[in-house]
Amino acid sequence: MEPLVETVTFTHQFLWRVGKLNLESAQAEPAHRKYFLTSSFLVSFLAFEAFIHYLGEIVRPEIWAQERQYFRKPPYQGLDGKFRFLSESLSVVLLPDDPDYIKFLRAKHCRDLIAHGKPMRLEFPYDPEDSIIAKGDYMKLAWDEIFVESEIENIRHSLQILAERLRAPSYEKHSEDELHLIFPAFNGCVATASNHFGLIK
Repeated sequence: MEPLVETVTFTHQFLWRVGKLNLESAQAEPAHRKYFLTSSFLVSFLAFEAFIHYLGEIVRPEIWAQERQYFRKPPYQGLDGKFRFLSESLSVVLLPDDPDYIKFLRAKHCRDLIAHGKPMRLEFPYDPEDSIIAKGDYMKLAWDEIFVESEIENIRHSLQILAERLRAPSYEKHSEDELHLIFPAFNGCVATASNHFGLIK
C-alpha cells in the first residue's frame, strides 16, 4: 500500500492574508481605495469567523457537530454568541465594555449592512460648486465613515487580539490534539502536509 500524504489548509490564515493584501492595495491605489478597503474589511471579518469555527471544532467538538442548530437562538445566537460561548468554555473573562469586543460588535454591524445591502438613497440641496457635483462622486455608502486605512487596521488589530485571547488557553488544553495552535492567532502557516512518518511542512 502506497503511503498517503495528508494536507490541511487553514482557511482563517488564508483569508487573513487576503485581507492584508487588499489593505496594502488600498494604500497603493488611492483611486480604487474604497473597493479595496471594503474587500479588506469583509475578508478580515470572515477570517475571524473562520478562526472561531476552527477553535470550536477543537475545544467543543460535540457542540460544533450540531453548530447550526445550537447557535440559532439565544443565549448564544450568531457569531457573537459563538465567541461568547468559546470564551466561557475556556474561562476567558469577557467584559461588555472591553474596547476590542466593542470594536468587534461594531464591525459585525457593518458586515451585516454590507451582507444585507440595499440601495443608498440620499437627498441634499443642489450646489453646482459642491465637490460631489463637480467631481461626479455620487457613490455614498453606509460604511464610508469607518472605511479608512487606519480604521481597518484598528479593526483587524482588535479581531486579532480577541482571537489570541481564545487561542492561548486552547493551546494549553489541546496542544496535543492540534499542533497548529502553537502559532499566535493569524500568524501561522496557511497549510501543512504530513504522512505516517510525521509532519512534512
